[in-house]
Amino acid sequence: FLQITSSETFPCAGYQIRTYEVWDNDTLIVDIRGFIKPTPCYRAVDFAKTKHQILGRRTKRFAIKIRSEGKTDMWMIVVEGDSFKATPTVQKFTSWFR
Repeated sequence: FLQITSSETFPCAGYQIRTYEVWDNDTLIVDIRGFIKPTPCYRAVDFAKTKHQILGRRTKRFAIKIRSEGKTDMWMIVVEGDSFKATPTVQKFTSWFR
């Protein structure tokens, strides 16, 4: 799975990132479309998150294109066994960490 986490914090635990995702050949396109407030709202400072399944693809190399608010970032992914390596090709607003 690929987990996307916001850099901004929210006032409730469990905020989710609203996304639309689709595979276009060897590219996973993820459109970030806002945030979903949890119900009930348990007071805590937390980051918004979403997960996308990417393992199980036949190809060991693919791209991830992340779009939000008119910006687009692109990452090249290489799967190596149970782990993978990510290299940015266009990086305006995203970062990578494990």
